[in-house]
Amino acid sequence: MLVPEKLIGVSLLIFSVSFLALRIVKYRIWEDRLSEESAMVDWFINLRYLAFGVAVAISSIALYIFDIAGSTSTKIYLTITSISIGIVNLIFSKLKGKIEPRLNLKIQMLTDLILITTLIYLSGGVESPLFILYFAHTFIASIIFGSKASYLISGISLSFFLFVIVLEFFRILPHHTLLITAYHGRLVYEPLYIVSVLASLVVLLFVSGYFASRLVSNLRRKLDEEKNMIEDVARTSRLLELGEFAGIISHEVNNFLGVVVMKVKSVLESYEGQIPDKVMKDLYVIEKQSTEIAEVLRGILNFLRPTGSIMKFKIEDSVNNILKILQPRIKKAKIDVNINFSGTRQIKANKIQIEQVILNLLNNSIDAIERKKGREGEKVIKVTTYDKDKFLVLEVSDSGEGIPPNIRDRIFKPFFSTKSDGAGLGLYVAKKIIQNHGGEIEFESEENKGTTFRIFLPRSD
Repeated sequence: MLVPEKLIGVSLLIFSVSFLALRIVKYRIWEDRLSEESAMVDWFINLRYLAFGVAVAISSIALYIFDIAGSTSTKIYLTITSISIGIVNLIFSKLKGKIEPRLNLKIQMLTDLILITTLIYLSGGVESPLFILYFAHTFIASIIFGSKASYLISGISLSFFLFVIVLEFFRILPHHTLLITAYHGRLVYEPLYIVSVLASLVVLLFVSGYFASRLVSNLRRKLDEEKNMIEDVARTSRLLELGEFAGIISHEVNNFLGVVVMKVKSVLESYEGQIPDKVMKDLYVIEKQSTEIAEVLRGILNFLRPTGSIMKFKIEDSVNNILKILQPRIKKAKIDVNINFSGTRQIKANKIQIEQVILNLLNNSIDAIERKKGREGEKVIKVTTYDKDKFLVLEVSDSGEGIPPNIRDRIFKPFFSTKSDGAGLGLYVAKKIIQNHGGEIEFESEENKGTTFRIFLPRSD
């Protein structure tokens, strides 16, 4: 009888390990999937599948390979309960979309507590080492629902545990045990042991609930700060592009108005006394209004002209700041970033504008990698600095789709974009910023292999 049981145990172990490996590779449970409740349901279902794999693996090792079950019935019940985790989870995955996400999560949470309590009961009740699963659920509750939910789950867990202990103590429920020590099987009827375990569980559950809620609260605050930072940078970028657009329009309109004013003055001077008074008055009004509009447009241009302060700063600090802001995009696209700083590290420039250029180039690199046909091969962005003559050179290279030869002479022109939602001002603004700093920007590209942009900035020696 021992050989078949060990074969069952080995078979279950191989199944559970294979299942775990496939779930981890396919769904990457460690990635951020908690942005909204529907994504949270997916995350929780995948987490429970992992729990199913772990439960089957532990059961196969403990019950069939090391044979620590107190009886055959205990072994069978524990195996069935472990497998039922996967079956129940499959049901919840089918119900996804048919039940409101928050309700789905609540039902999953309560179902899990029932399954955990069943596992604890079948593995010894008050003697079971599996009560630590309650702590894990308290932590998960704080992630999904917040701090109040973690205390509620702690209270429900304690109630379920107490319910099982009382029924076993008064022999209403038959006692199942694991033969871990010589004392297992008898401790369930020792009042002092029961009280000490309950007291420890109460303290540990609520302390873990407190620290879990604090930790999750801090993590959520940090994520919110990073999200706000990303939104601020995106908003600033958009405003800069909008300002550049307004500047171009103002400049062009101002030129036309200059021509109008010039022609009106010429008519007034050339045909003075020959034009009826009413027409002359209208021409003077046109001249006056056109001059005032030109003054307004000049004011707009002066307002839009960059006035940020010039300061000395380290280029690697700016690069690292932008990479931190873009980390969610980089992580989602599974891109490797290689950094190599050498030569002069410090420049004297408008830091905000230089970071705007770096942000634009890195965003373009991520877009190019994401759009690459087939998305095969490596996904790499390289950021390098070095000295060349009197300049600090910043290179941003990517392994993206490259720039087609037929549009390379247009990428720095205003309003030209290869993106359906692009304004076509990013690279135009970037080039203007670098040129205003006495530098230059150039690029080289190969289709389906990648692009390298080089920024030349005067060194601050």
